[in-house]
Amino acid sequence: MTEIDNINKRLEQIEIKLDNILNLLKEMKIGTGKMENHIDFVENIYDKVKLPFHFAMKSISSFSNLPLQIEDDLTSD
Repeated sequence: MTEIDNINKRLEQIEIKLDNILNLLKEMKIGTGKMENHIDFVENIYDKVKLPFHFAMKSISSFSNLPLQIEDDLTSD
């Protein structure tokens, strides 16, 4: 095999590896998009239940005389 043949063979191997990497990146992008959707869903649910939850926790805290530190959560939005 000549040196040019070796270089061409190596180049083909590199192109195959590059294609594999690009395919993996595409799959990761799809997975990342799904995770972003899930995070948005969880944040939206939390935003909806945050105030009622904190109200309930304050009510329970007043009965139990336990300190409750949720005021910072409400004011940091």
